[in-house]
Amino acid sequence: DPITAGSSTATRSMIVRSFVDTSVFVYADDPRDPAKQARATGLVGTAMRSRMGIVSTQVPQEYFSTATQQLRLDHDVARRRVELIATMLVVQVDPSLILAAIDLYRVHRLSIWDAPIFQSTVAAGCRELLSEDMQPGFRLGGVVIVNPFG
Repeated sequence: DPITAGSSTATRSMIVRSFVDTSVFVYADDPRDPAKQARATGLVGTAMRSRMGIVSTQVPQEYFSTATQQLRLDHDVARRRVELIATMLVVQVDPSLILAAIDLYRVHRLSIWDAPIFQSTVAAGCRELLSEDMQPGFRLGGVVIVNPFG
């Protein structure tokens, strides 16, 4: 368990409400990097047990696409993983969130795919966004991006 292992990112991240980006779930199923897989598996388990991990409706969609296309995970297995992800607290991506994400994209130069994730993090009241795919240390609206693998 990453919390008891003394990992500062996992300890801090699961004490506060944290948004878990798609990449963490993908790495949990990716055997190509055993260290990242172990770290991701620990983070996912901690996020689920603590009920402090948050996702948005975008995350399971991205996960299914990446897991089946890039990792070649069986569709039934990937669907079961999506069912598990859906047991977490889930932010609904609605039109007002999309419009706020477009503003983030325009003003702060977040990618059009990362902006809804970041805006979902803000909407959920999270203090951290765990993602390898975004700029670590970027702060906005009380949220900081943390690379859980860095």
